[in-house]
Amino acid sequence: MSSRLPLSTVLSFFTESQRIGIQVHVLQFENFLTMLQYRKTYEVTLHSVKRGMKVLDWGCGNGHFSYFLTRQNIDTTGFSFNTNPIFLEHEPLFHFTQGDPDESTALPFADSTFDIVFSIGVLEHVYETGGSEERSLQEIRRVLKSGGRFLCFHLPNKYQWIEPLGKFLGLTEHFHDRKYTHRNIQQLTQQAGFQVEEIGRYNFFPRNQLRFLPIWFKQNTLVIHSFEFMEWLFSRLLPWFCTNYYFIAQVKK
Repeated sequence: MSSRLPLSTVLSFFTESQRIGIQVHVLQFENFLTMLQYRKTYEVTLHSVKRGMKVLDWGCGNGHFSYFLTRQNIDTTGFSFNTNPIFLEHEPLFHFTQGDPDESTALPFADSTFDIVFSIGVLEHVYETGGSEERSLQEIRRVLKSGGRFLCFHLPNKYQWIEPLGKFLGLTEHFHDRKYTHRNIQQLTQQAGFQVEEIGRYNFFPRNQLRFLPIWFKQNTLVIHSFEFMEWLFSRLLPWFCTNYYFIAQVKK
């Protein structure tokens, strides 16, 4: 399991991102506390990617994670039904392919193209465009090289506490229809020809809602450090109720 990424490392990336104006295009980067929802994603990624690898950001959306990968000097292909993220248009390490929603499952790449495929909050939404988790995983397996890995993040945990409470209190309008368990993840990946190497839960406290807090509060250094300490503590004491799952699955040889 990867070690915890220092807060200073994430802050350095956040500061660099702010300089290019990424927050205009990526709501999650509006403030540091909200952006820290990806701390675990960055930790695991940095232990998995190496220069020279070919990487696919499957469903890259607004491009925030592809931008992170290119900052690590990783050759990155972004695939999305959306248009090319504007702040990545002139990035030499980023190659964009726009998908067709009518071909929601099929990927326009040859067999065994990539070393790693990433999903950042995508797998649970494929049914919305007529796809399925099973068919998507089979297609991801096809475009991965032998021994390649699928890294999936922000997969909603069935037993999380945030969405049920938010729905009861009327504090959020966004809810996931598909949520997952450890067993679900094992079954889905095995059926598609993967072997799970690592699985975990993270993000105990809500993040996106922090955008609506006063700026003096969400940018306060003491608040940030206190929040992250509480996140670390509760994620270890009550991991069953964290918001998200992540997992690493390798193509069976």
